[in-house]
Amino acid sequence: MKNNQNHSNEVPLLLSAKDLVNLGISRYMAYRILNREDVPVIKIGDRKLIKRDDFFAWLETCKVVNANRNEQEKNGGRR
Repeated sequence: MKNNQNHSNEVPLLLSAKDLVNLGISRYMAYRILNREDVPVIKIGDRKLIKRDDFFAWLETCKVVNANRNEQEKNGGRR
């Protein structure tokens, strides 16, 4: 995935599910992301959007969580 700071002109300020698909996320996963409780979405009518910077910040937190989960699995669930 592209670095959001270097390509901010290429990625819209507000991302829709379609924009997430254009970033390489499946349509199914895009809608799952926008419906998650921990994703800071903006609702405009029936549409759910996420600020570009909020999306990439949220994505970074997922990377940390997944890294921690993988480490726990390597250790047999022990911390």
